[in-house]
Amino acid sequence: MFEVDENLQKAGVMSTRHYYKNDPVLGNIFTANIFFDKDKKILARGVSICSVKDSHNKKFAREKSKSRAIIALFKKSNSLPIIPFEDVDALIPSKRAFEYHIKSFKLNKKDEDYYDKRDKLMDDINKYSLETVFQDFDLFEKISVYIPYTLPMEIAVGYFKFKSEFQPTPTDEEKIMFKL
Repeated sequence: MFEVDENLQKAGVMSTRHYYKNDPVLGNIFTANIFFDKDKKILARGVSICSVKDSHNKKFAREKSKSRAIIALFKKSNSLPIIPFEDVDALIPSKRAFEYHIKSFKLNKKDEDYYDKRDKLMDDINKYSLETVFQDFDLFEKISVYIPYTLPMEIAVGYFKFKSEFQPTPTDEEKIMFKL
């Protein structure tokens, strides 16, 4: 939460909240920032989606999502649709849809809970049907995961239609988190 400045207060913003969607395999997927009025109604929401090729930067993600919420609030409209493909009709996947980020996990075979960790990791990987490569060494096992560049956008579009939304309908998670 950041301090609500005078301009936002004049626009009716009484409080703000931000939250993250994280995943054990992908890391941070998105950061959302929400502006509330005095009745806890959502005035605006801004969303920053983290690329699988980027290291998550909490400060940058908060500022980006905040600026998008500000844009929605003052323009009183939605903007920046979340489309995982460059083609607006989503008929032809973009070149980026075929790019991958490789993320690797090392599991120590001597760990007491090696099999539990491996099973949990495989469950997390399998929920996205990601391609994996296994390397077996004496002391550890390395699991490399090929993550499509567009996967965070594909997940985010299940929650939001725009990165900058004016008076959005709260998601189910937001209703629970913020007791709406």
